[in-house]
Amino acid sequence: MGSDTSDQSAESSGRWRMGVWMAEAPELEEVMGCHREVADAVRRNLSGGIAQGKINRWGATHAVLARSSKYARAAKLLLNKGHWEAPGALARTIFEDAAVLAYIHSRADQAEEFALLYLKSDFSDRFRLWKCLKRRGIAPRTNGKYSESDLETLDNNVRALREKLRQRKSDADGTDLSFHGNSWNGLGIRDTFTEGNLEEMYADYYAPLCTLVHASPFAHSFGFQDELKLDDSVDPVHERKHALWVVDGLVRALGVQLMVAKELIGVTPKTGMPDFEALLKQLRDTE
Repeated sequence: MGSDTSDQSAESSGRWRMGVWMAEAPELEEVMGCHREVADAVRRNLSGGIAQGKINRWGATHAVLARSSKYARAAKLLLNKGHWEAPGALARTIFEDAAVLAYIHSRADQAEEFALLYLKSDFSDRFRLWKCLKRRGIAPRTNGKYSESDLETLDNNVRALREKLRQRKSDADGTDLSFHGNSWNGLGIRDTFTEGNLEEMYADYYAPLCTLVHASPFAHSFGFQDELKLDDSVDPVHERKHALWVVDGLVRALGVQLMVAKELIGVTPKTGMPDFEALLKQLRDTE
């Protein structure tokens, strides 16, 4: 009964019609299919990176593709139910994953070291989480196979590696970007996009999508007029355009990951890379 009520509400607001249209977006389906294929290929052939001396690049690529593939499926599920706001937040995460791979690739002959830094940053995040849980009195006695002293040592190693790579870059090109101690590469997210040559993607997609994630009057009202009863009705045309923007972003973010994976570790879909510009034009022409 609850599901029927939800569907009726979505249909009355125009969301369900938009949802049906989104379920028939072959452009997103094609890119997601290629992305899943590459993610699976990387997972199956991780050992191949050892022979190439690129095991860290393979590992980082697998970590990014696996998470983004899962988030893309979740976004599509929500889009098919007529929601675009939450998929927008998921698309933001996928853009950030794309920036990670693009940044590692941009390090050229140091890509393997930066990929290692990305993978080892898991220890720093794990250590911070464990300390937080410990303060609340709910930390487990052991954190997997690592003791508190183990995690502290690993965290210090990560910080030392991050500073070494950061200093080496500063000495090489004379730049000294703002330092963010808790980020995996020591940079703010905007600098990570910029260093990965994704400035336009940051400005046109990531930054605007942040407004749907962070708590603000805009985030609380934009796209939620029907839930908040701020309007008597929701314009389905506007809803569709917003959903189209999110889907366009998903295609671009997943596409960047595929292109970087090709350059970083040489893995591509068996059927070849999609023609992203043609897909995006086709998507826009549906309006």
